Amino acid sequence: MVDVIELTNVSFERSGQGILRDVNLHIGPGDFVAVVGPNGGGKTTLLKLMLGLLAPTTGRVSIFGLPPVQARSMVGYMPQYSSLDPGFPLTVGEAVLMGRLAPGRGLGFWGRADKDVAAKALGHVGLADLIRRPLAELSGGQRQRVLVARALVGEPKLLLLDEPTSNADVRSEHDFYDLLLELNQAMTIVVVTHDLGFVSPYIQHVACVNKDVLFHPTSEVTGEVISRVYGGPVSMVRHDHHHEKMGGCFDE
Repeated sequence: MVDVIELTNVSFERSGQGILRDVNLHIGPGDFVAVVGPNGGGKTTLLKLMLGLLAPTTGRVSIFGLPPVQARSMVGYMPQYSSLDPGFPLTVGEAVLMGRLAPGRGLGFWGRADKDVAAKALGHVGLADLIRRPLAELSGGQRQRVLVARALVGEPKLLLLDEPTSNADVRSEHDFYDLLLELNQAMTIVVVTHDLGFVSPYIQHVACVNKDVLFHPTSEVTGEVISRVYGGPVSMVRHDHHHEKMGGCFDE
């Protein structure tokens, strides 16, 4: 069976500075992976290599056995900071349809098939009844789901998300990861997060990134592994405000 994501001896440098080095990574079909690590450790760079937005300095990246650029039609992406202005005069349906844009295709020229796929994507995220609602009227949690629907309209087999809940409250974060768990039944999911303790009940594997990449089943990620990735002692802050070695947000 072909890996969904395969990185072989991948290194990436920018302006002579090593960002990632000698990365070997295999992610299979149906996996749910959290990418964690310190700021500047290379997490977003890793995602951009998978998307083909960056090319490795050395090594090879393949998505479904293809170069990333050739596999983009099979990949949905939710960036860390969306360029979608919630005050822009769009309906929810129009915002989702932006995910169908392609080179040479203008905004607003949507066929019946496009609209059907957008309605289906909104149904997946529980917002089908809001398709004609102005985007500006939605709550933050609802807009977050609109962005997921926008990533789904290409009907991807792989979903990549970069810090998707960075501004969400705890309840919204729970709801969001419950949604991702449902989507994981039909696609592979890779999510960059700062909060391993929160997502650990949902994920199958963890990719710890700090120039090197360590890949483990969730059950094998110990305090020792995290300390190695962060380069020193790390305390963990749980959402119930108790402390333990493995729990919630990283506190370096």
